[in-house]
Amino acid sequence: MTEQGRPTLTLRRKAEPEGQRAVSKSEPDGAGPGRVTRKKTVVVNTTPAWKVRKQAVDESAKKAQADEKAARKAEKARQWAERQAQEREAMRAARRKPAPEPVYRKVMPLADALALLKRCWPALVTDGQPQLLAVNIREAMVNDIRRRGLEISVKTLKRCLAAVTRSDAYLGAMTVGAWRKNLAGEPVAAVSAEEAAYAVERRAQEHAKRQRRAVRSVATRARNELITTEKRKTQDEHE
Repeated sequence: MTEQGRPTLTLRRKAEPEGQRAVSKSEPDGAGPGRVTRKKTVVVNTTPAWKVRKQAVDESAKKAQADEKAARKAEKARQWAERQAQEREAMRAARRKPAPEPVYRKVMPLADALALLKRCWPALVTDGQPQLLAVNIREAMVNDIRRRGLEISVKTLKRCLAAVTRSDAYLGAMTVGAWRKNLAGEPVAAVSAEEAAYAVERRAQEHAKRQRRAVRSVATRARNELITTEKRKTQDEHE
């Protein structure tokens, strides 16, 4: 018995053309038919939605914190500026002196003026009311004072006539046709329409002047009281 050779298994593949085989070798692994390729790692560059939402929340929180910090800083700056302004005002108030009371020209009281006229020239006062005086009667009065040797100065006479001629009783009596009188009480001239109109205007001016003086006096008194109060407050704070 003759020994036979062991059978072998062979794969009969079709021979590929040389040109086609060259192209196949240039392709990546797994490109050809019947070949197994390895797994490829895919890199995804798109940010996940949950991470985008988280970043947006974080950014909004950071912006809110920054805004709150800026607001606190601005509030502190405002309070500091306000305190500085108050301190400067307190220092100025401490150095400021109270305003003196307004000094007006001393006007002789009407009662004193009428008493002086009645004592020297009785005809110019009737039933406690002044009579309308003649124009330029002051010169006649000065001459009469010197002639009679009366103890009245020219300054006192001016104050007396100013008090009489600016009084409501005198200006109210200046109507059209009323008589002006001399030292003896004799009528010398009648009041014209222009003089009567001037008397009405002057009377309104006197009323307004008295009102302004009263308001100014009250305002000055209140301002002085405020300055005194601020000084006391500043002294208490320093103590």
